[in-house]
Amino acid sequence: MVTVMGRFKTLSSIIIVIMIPVLVITLSLNIGFRLPDVYLFYFNDSRVVDGLYTSLSSTEMADALADFMNSFRPEEFQVMEDTGYDQLGIFDGRDSYNMLMLKSVIDITSMLCVVALILLVIIYAVNIKNDEKKVLRIAFWPAAGLTVILSGLLFMAVHLENIREGLFRLIGMRTWADGSKLAELLSGDFWGMMAIFLLAISLILTGLVAYLHYRLTRPPRIFY
Repeated sequence: MVTVMGRFKTLSSIIIVIMIPVLVITLSLNIGFRLPDVYLFYFNDSRVVDGLYTSLSSTEMADALADFMNSFRPEEFQVMEDTGYDQLGIFDGRDSYNMLMLKSVIDITSMLCVVALILLVIIYAVNIKNDEKKVLRIAFWPAAGLTVILSGLLFMAVHLENIREGLFRLIGMRTWADGSKLAELLSGDFWGMMAIFLLAISLILTGLVAYLHYRLTRPPRIFY
């Protein structure tokens, strides 16, 4: 007969294999899309903001995008510029709608990230308390392998235009309007850069998780 502890061990392994990749991928997405530095790196490198013929600097545009992604339940996406006699919005209604759809996905990933973190903390705490570190060590390696695989798939999904556009339609985004300034701002080159950033962030996070896992689950040393 399977004991309660035996079932918990099995459940622990399943949660670890699933939730470590979820934690890393969702945290990578939130870092990539919520930090102004990621946008600013691309804007400074491409000087794409200058092509919008706006008075805003690359730094101001990067901050505006990051502020929107970090805002709580905004009604619309818009960046205003001072024309000298009035405040004028840069983006059109479809740009605003598409950014709202993108933000909703990032917000969902942030909730998944929190759930994954809570579950992992509980699983590690209970198993370490019950001296079941071996369960954690065994389950970690397939979790790490799956994380690396999903990081690669995320890179391709963001980098490859056909897959990326299909995902955009899946989450409800509409085709860019002719002359869309947001499409010009977040062009294919931007997504290629974002794909690289997300891959790098996810691999770094995987390494940090592996180090923390090792520190928490390493067997006791016999010889010093």
